[in-house]
Amino acid sequence: MKEVLAKLLSIQKVANVPKDLHNDFAGFNYRSAEQILELVKPIAQASKCVITLSDEIISVGNWNYVKATATIYDTESGETHSVSANAREQEAKKGMDTSQITGSTSSYARKYALSGLLALDDNKDADAMDNSKVPTRTERLAQTSPLSQKKGDIVKEMYELNVTKWQDQKAQIVEILGKDSVDNEEEADQVLEFLKKKSAK
Repeated sequence: MKEVLAKLLSIQKVANVPKDLHNDFAGFNYRSAEQILELVKPIAQASKCVITLSDEIISVGNWNYVKATATIYDTESGETHSVSANAREQEAKKGMDTSQITGSTSSYARKYALSGLLALDDNKDADAMDNSKVPTRTERLAQTSPLSQKKGDIVKEMYELNVTKWQDQKAQIVEILGKDSVDNEEEADQVLEFLKKKSAK
């Protein structure tokens, strides 16, 4: 196991996958599993390693989850190391059949399995931050407007419902509000209430 972990460490040190995709509704950038693989495969190949992905459907109560596993295989030593991540399938999604729903959930789970394997940080680069004082969670929240906080909660609720693409998120907002933007706290509360009821069904 030591050899594959040593190679994984060297890959993690140089693996840099920027968040080049943008969610227009919530105003944040993100990366996809396809992006991660495209940038990391040549690095792994140089270390004589192969990265593979596999999925497994697991049931918890009435819900189905896709368990994605990212594995690095050292072609020289034969050693492997794996990291898994789960994502819950949505029961139904407008415009998608069941295979498409599973495929979307798989992509989401695979992204986080790869992020875990490669230690990809979801935060800003430490060099770009002022580390002289690390703000507390309360201080960070105080710097964020109530509307922005609620928009973040909306995105979290949508991810719980497996609505992960910003186009689908905007469509969901249109369904609730009749427009594709949340412009005040009252509208945000209306969207959150709708999504929470939907999630509880």
